[in-house]
Amino acid sequence: MRKAPIVLAVLVAVALLAIACKDRIDKSVVERADAATKTVTFAPVADAYVDASTPDTNDGAATQLKADGNPVKISYLRFDVSGLPSGSTVTSAKLRLYVSNETPDGPGVRNINTGWEENTVTWNTRPSIDETAIVSDLGAITLGRWVEMNVTPMITGNGAFNIALTQPHSDGSGFHSREGANKPQLIVTTEDNVTPPPPPATTKQESDTGATLAGYLVRERLNTAASGGKEVAYYTTGSASYSLSGSASSIILRAREDACNGDPILNVFVDGIKQGSATVNGGAAFADYKVPLSGVADGAHTYRIEYNNDTVSGCDRNVYLDYFSLESGGASPPADTTAKIVAAGDIASSGNLAASQATAQLVSARPDATVLALGDTAYEGGTLTEFNNYYDPSWGAFKSRTKPVPGNHEYTADGTTPQYGAGYFDYFGAAAHIENAGSYSYDLGAWHIVALNTGQCYGSSEADGTRPRCGPGDPMISWLQNDLEANTNMCTLAYFHHPRFSSSWNQPSAPAEAKTLYQVLYNGNADVILNGHAHDYERFAPMNPQGQIDDGRGIREFIVGTGGRSIHALGTKVAGSQVFYGGYGILDMSLNDQDYSWSFVPASGTFTDSGSGTCH
Repeated sequence: MRKAPIVLAVLVAVALLAIACKDRIDKSVVERADAATKTVTFAPVADAYVDASTPDTNDGAATQLKADGNPVKISYLRFDVSGLPSGSTVTSAKLRLYVSNETPDGPGVRNINTGWEENTVTWNTRPSIDETAIVSDLGAITLGRWVEMNVTPMITGNGAFNIALTQPHSDGSGFHSREGANKPQLIVTTEDNVTPPPPPATTKQESDTGATLAGYLVRERLNTAASGGKEVAYYTTGSASYSLSGSASSIILRAREDACNGDPILNVFVDGIKQGSATVNGGAAFADYKVPLSGVADGAHTYRIEYNNDTVSGCDRNVYLDYFSLESGGASPPADTTAKIVAAGDIASSGNLAASQATAQLVSARPDATVLALGDTAYEGGTLTEFNNYYDPSWGAFKSRTKPVPGNHEYTADGTTPQYGAGYFDYFGAAAHIENAGSYSYDLGAWHIVALNTGQCYGSSEADGTRPRCGPGDPMISWLQNDLEANTNMCTLAYFHHPRFSSSWNQPSAPAEAKTLYQVLYNGNADVILNGHAHDYERFAPMNPQGQIDDGRGIREFIVGTGGRSIHALGTKVAGSQVFYGGYGILDMSLNDQDYSWSFVPASGTFTDSGSGTCH
């Protein structure tokens, strides 16, 4: 058995986060106040479509907007965004359209590079668009319904914004224009950060004695219950003190930052003497920053973590502290069993290479993490050529440390010959575990990890079509049951492509592929499930197989279909859903001996989601 590091609950000494206890600490160390949000809906000031079959015709007065691949039709919209608060950040922008012609695969949104006018634009005079990057993409759309597309990366604040709708397939789509009955809408939400109160004239020092430092490693995790589960935030100049007993050789600060006017610096004092500093430069993801300590012998000591912000006007630089660890002297510490993973699915396609390369850069910045590829890794049909041409130039750089699972696009296909997993198994080789039909398990740190192939469960995806799909009697289910029965680890994580629960409008919950798997994993006391399929990020509360919140034994599901293919819209919010985000990025997780923590890292923008949980 591995010896777990001693984890101590934060006592009164870390009342830093508790709003109720804020009179006991430096008032300049504050929890982030709820930001002022504002949502504004804009109508287009111009829209039109052009048609390659009528190259000299202007359709600026048409009541419909059209997108098609044969003959090619492209629609253009312009919105004048105004009245957003000065200095605010756009946290969400949605293009809302009313469907007048349905299709199984809707259009994508692209940036327009040159000018155009509603009453004169034709196919022959059409503006240039960005052919390399799809900002957002629709799946199936239904006649007579509103659909939403996430265009947050395009809308940066006040100004004029031009949007193009394109569609490569011949089954075209149509929407009401601004001359139609249900005009397009651009819904923009901004967040205006609340300025923290100025520091008080005097500071009351924390004097209560906290935990006792003993053993090799002691972690002081900040108790965030009183602040809604958020991290502590330092905004201007502040400090907080902690009283501990014992010797220490170093302190490790788990922190992240919002860089502005340079990277923030945390200073560490022991008994009033500055021991060193840590420059927090890891961006939105939490990272460890180690500061050596000198002369901290056995006995009582006061540790002070201080932040000095040399703020300039209009510059908001923040640093967030999750917890700190103290390493004591003496014998060598036990081996660290913390495991790092990064995960995403729905990754690479010919139409959006820039997005998969952006998420690959996030993975590259985490060289010590095992990479979980959550299926639908190469579009459209998972051929070996598509893996080599689209996936390999981006995420292929991490092939040696990737533990993949296939999705439906590796089995069925859109516009290509069904592969039944052939391209996937050829590309990943032994790592794909064809000997067990693509399912396998392994231990990572103190965790048991299970990888499952639900790509084979999607429709008639084997050539003979006779094998039962992911339900009772499927050999994969029997294998999973046996694997979980043999597992002796306290913590278990499973990952597969299709989510049991999903709020995506395009890819809602998938009980056919995941219901039995979820039940077997629940019976086996699994803690975490990672999925893709829905092109969004969504986090759920711990849930039982019936879709009810279950804090005692429930499994926490993360959907991370944000690897780069496209982004889906929010549909009906499923019970238990806690966070939904439409944008590209990766999930960064730390798997500890008895608990775990997560942070979603966006490819662009300021959205983040982080937290922690304990194993059953």
